[in-house]
Amino acid sequence: MLHGLASRYFTDIRIVLYLRRQDTMLYSTYNQLVRKKRFTRDIRCLAPVLPDYHTMVHVLAATFGQENVLVRPYEQCQLRKGIYANFLATLGLALDKKYELPAGSGSVNASLHQDLLEFMRHCNQLPLLKPETEILDQALKGLCSLFLANFKVEPLLSPRERHELISCQADKDAEIARTFLGRPGGEL
Repeated sequence: MLHGLASRYFTDIRIVLYLRRQDTMLYSTYNQLVRKKRFTRDIRCLAPVLPDYHTMVHVLAATFGQENVLVRPYEQCQLRKGIYANFLATLGLALDKKYELPAGSGSVNASLHQDLLEFMRHCNQLPLLKPETEILDQALKGLCSLFLANFKVEPLLSPRERHELISCQADKDAEIARTFLGRPGGEL
């Protein structure tokens, strides 16, 4: 169905898919839910609903052809010039004056410091209106650099929990890295 719909409008279809490590994906999802959807539950309740990258990638490959599914790791150290430049380079294009970057694109979708995020999660239980929640989010973003400079970052998950999240998909992630990234060692 997706291929049929897309092929009605496009002849050369490529899917660029950015994958992040399961623990960072969990934190990012949690961050967005707390900040944008007034989520109030603990981060651990989200672990069972993380996406199955292996199935997703192989369904897309079966639909559009493996050569048209371009998998990229979503990790800052592997995106040296940023996500926009990486995306364009993946498609064989260069980030030049033809492309206008969104305002504030220096830090794409920055997360809050964990302590501030937890504060917001508790505030989400208050009967705040949407504009009040947005003001709170902006205020906490403003405090973020102060917190990062002065307070230790304590992960929301223990090292054991992070290791379990990563290792439960390690074999599947390694297969994706070998097949779609051409990395014989299997590292995303």
